[in-house]
Amino acid sequence: MIFRLIIVFLLLMGVSSPESTPLIQRIGDAGTVDWSNFMITSRGRASENPSLPLEVRRESALHAAERDALVRMMDLMNQIFLDAESLVGDVVTANDSVHLALMDTVSRYLRTVDRVYLSDGSTELDVELPLLGPVMGLLLPIMDGEQLLGGAPHATVFTGVVIDARGLELNPCLVPRLLNEDGVEVYGRSFVARESAVSTGMCGWMKESLDSPEDRVGASPIVIKAKQISGANRTDIIIANDDAKAVHSSSSAPTILRTCRLIVLN
Repeated sequence: MIFRLIIVFLLLMGVSSPESTPLIQRIGDAGTVDWSNFMITSRGRASENPSLPLEVRRESALHAAERDALVRMMDLMNQIFLDAESLVGDVVTANDSVHLALMDTVSRYLRTVDRVYLSDGSTELDVELPLLGPVMGLLLPIMDGEQLLGGAPHATVFTGVVIDARGLELNPCLVPRLLNEDGVEVYGRSFVARESAVSTGMCGWMKESLDSPEDRVGASPIVIKAKQISGANRTDIIIANDDAKAVHSSSSAPTILRTCRLIVLN
């Protein structure tokens, strides 16, 4: 117990360092996903059309760059891992209504953060899109209630869960799962309240450090070392059976899991 408390202290000390390092995933040429802040960024570009009157060329190039940014952002969205088996694009292509709703949502919430007019007459736009909120609401699957692992709850109380998966080549995703060594789900969409997952994400993603972890997992989280990664997309996290029981047997487990008070170190 003392050892675990020391580990928690060291993790939180490192996590609260001012030199925060967000978990950034680059997806080809489409853009990047900042998993620590649930923000995705991309870039649109367009050249001036020489056949247009000189006075409207720049404005036309700007509108074309905006359209290009939207296309690139949708391409980026499609390549994000949804869960262990699917990409966001799999859901989008399988359901026309989801595709149209996502395009509408992306176009409404896409923000331009930088605009550059280049010497060759082309225009570049850096854009960003928050994953939390409307976008997450469209992509999260239906939540079904799940039972905790067997055994009566005991008095042990923790304020959150920290999963240390560093060094295991885990891919971040929108719908992560914790499994025990027998493949039984310890945490996933079945355990969470949809409103919490939409507003905060199903877990926080951290690399080496991030400010104020207490905001998510509180001052006394249980810290668990992941054993391995599974799933076709390498997004499922396997933990020891004893650790799974420790999480589920705590009297605080239902609230902790339902409100997504979990952080993954990756």
